[in-house]
Amino acid sequence: MTRIKIIGLFSLILIFLSTATAQENYFDFKSSSWASVLKKAKSSRKPIFIQTYSEDCDACIQIANEVWTDKELAELYSKSFILYKFSSNSKEAKSVKSKLGINANPTSVFVDGNGKVIHKYVGYVTVATMNDMAVRVNTKKHTLAKYKQQYKGGKGRLSPDELLDYAYVLLNASEDSKDVSDTYFKTQTSEMLGSDINIKAMLAFTSDIKSREFEFMARSDVHQARENKDNEKIMLKVEDVISIDVNDYLLKTKNYEGLMDTLMSIMEFYNIEYRDLLMSRVELDYSDYVQPNPREYFMKLEHYMNLHFVFLSPSDIGDKCQRIADECTIDEVNNSAINWMQDAVAMDPRDLNLQMTYVDILVKNRHFSEAKGLADQIYMMKYGETEYGAKKLEEFHRKVAELESSKETISH
Repeated sequence: MTRIKIIGLFSLILIFLSTATAQENYFDFKSSSWASVLKKAKSSRKPIFIQTYSEDCDACIQIANEVWTDKELAELYSKSFILYKFSSNSKEAKSVKSKLGINANPTSVFVDGNGKVIHKYVGYVTVATMNDMAVRVNTKKHTLAKYKQQYKGGKGRLSPDELLDYAYVLLNASEDSKDVSDTYFKTQTSEMLGSDINIKAMLAFTSDIKSREFEFMARSDVHQARENKDNEKIMLKVEDVISIDVNDYLLKTKNYEGLMDTLMSIMEFYNIEYRDLLMSRVELDYSDYVQPNPREYFMKLEHYMNLHFVFLSPSDIGDKCQRIADECTIDEVNNSAINWMQDAVAMDPRDLNLQMTYVDILVKNRHFSEAKGLADQIYMMKYGETEYGAKKLEEFHRKVAELESSKETISH
């Protein structure tokens, strides 16, 4: 990519970033001890809404900027729940997280006055997700705890729609959803699998290469007949399941020479037409964890990206390019990553994580002035005028200054 193209995209990103303004945080989270919050929940008969976070958690920062600034949502939550937020580095965090089964940041948890979990959601939440959780907890229907109670009492107590919803609730809570999703699919006939709801469900839950649901997705004549937006997702899902299955088999059997024979037999059985794409995915994973070879991995990654680029989401591209920024020593691949990240950021200019990866790639390729200018804007957007943000930005500039007088590269 030419310098002119880099500066053109750089200017586009700055225009977006400069239009953003800081908004007020309307959520009044309590800073009391956990014991006092539980006591208040008992006396008020209100559930507790807990949000866990850490200073360097990108999703936590995004929630603070996009969710806690919603005044209407804050009023709903203040009326219905006791709001409690704690950092994973706080003194009480370890014991509270253990009691509530919290293993990641951010995690949103609703707890009753006895400390029992009512509902849980792991990861980034939107305003819509927050509203949905509030409805579930306030109505005491379709929560994680209620579903568990009903399912334990007999699978037949839940309708197919409820089974599917329960599977998603478990998935969002980072809990095992396989038994529930399998139970749901047993209620669906083969003719019903082609519905939009079931396509989405198969994309979310199917992982068994021997299942009826996987066979439905894998056979080209089935999903190619569906002229809709899901076909690319189906193709990537099929690749994912096959690659994991083949490479797990190779790890167990050590029959590395049988890679192509095994893969060819699978492609023949399912009549898969996009064979070059599938083979590039399996070979990429093979060089990553069956017989790890970093140089071979990145050479295969370039081949994989060139074949798959039009099918990948911006976040998928960003994940691959971040690894290139962190580990790759092949100039050709690093140069290609600039082009990939330019397109990814153009597809989703609001994603600050993508832009951070773009900064890493620029630094890796020694485009220092562009990287520093963009980083200044991104750190302000992510962290504001906080001590942590200032420290991170100062560290970044120091490392870049060191690199400008050397031949090394970094990732922040």
